[in-house]
Amino acid sequence: MNNYTVNGNITAVHLKYGKDLIINTADLDKVLDHRWYLVMVRKRMYAASNMIIKGKATVVNAHRFLHKGHGKDKVTTVDGDALNCTRANLTLLKKKPRYAEYACSICGTLKTARVDSIRAGKNKCCSQECGNESRRRGVAKRMEAKKHLHQRISVVY
Repeated sequence: MNNYTVNGNITAVHLKYGKDLIINTADLDKVLDHRWYLVMVRKRMYAASNMIIKGKATVVNAHRFLHKGHGKDKVTTVDGDALNCTRANLTLLKKKPRYAEYACSICGTLKTARVDSIRAGKNKCCSQECGNESRRRGVAKRMEAKKHLHQRISVVY
């Protein structure tokens, strides 16, 4: 069991190394049923506890435990401090869409593709014909630029 300090509607549950888990006093009964310890993941500190869920020993972070029991929902903190687990500071992380629409760079047709491939620049054209046209235009632009560069060099000399 952890020591704690109550200050009105905010409670500080004392962890190791002088760190405190900040919670609402209304959640104190839920939190005191478990022993909380400090965990560091990717230079961020979390409060965690070992719990038995569906017959399996599981490590549960305090912000997940306090927001929605111990589900697999992605919970984030508004101020970025994972040890501040007050109700006002915890929110569900919104899921990003996997697919998005993009317009073909040649004909303008709308197509759907994965967001990560659109960001990588893989989906510029809607079909093989438009892709071939895009490559032809790219080669023509490069040849034109090379011709202008050669003319500039000949003028300088």
